[in-house]
Amino acid sequence: MKEQVLAIIEKHKSNLFLDRFWFEVSDKVTTKDAAAELMFRYPYLDACINYNEESLAKETPEGLERTIVHEMCHIITDPFYAKACNRFASQDEIKDERELLTDYITNLYLKNLKK
Repeated sequence: MKEQVLAIIEKHKSNLFLDRFWFEVSDKVTTKDAAAELMFRYPYLDACINYNEESLAKETPEGLERTIVHEMCHIITDPFYAKACNRFASQDEIKDERELLTDYITNLYLKNLKK
């Protein structure tokens, strides 16, 4: 699974303008029931995608790719998230917006690849 995740990262990082980042992967998720999660050390240029091998093994190749690209897109949205958590909106409201924005970017990116 690690090789598959790294291959997906390599395939998409240039198109997402994430070439400057150092990616690591780990099969140790910290969030209960997460298929994958991004550990991003804003403002640094390194990131680790943690994945749940059992969950991702059940995915289709397209589903696996979508999950990993979604986590990569968090690098784009997390600077917003870090700052927004210090504002007046509740953390749950901001988390929902973060996930929506990340999913939106993921869908736009993957749909445009097929054109």
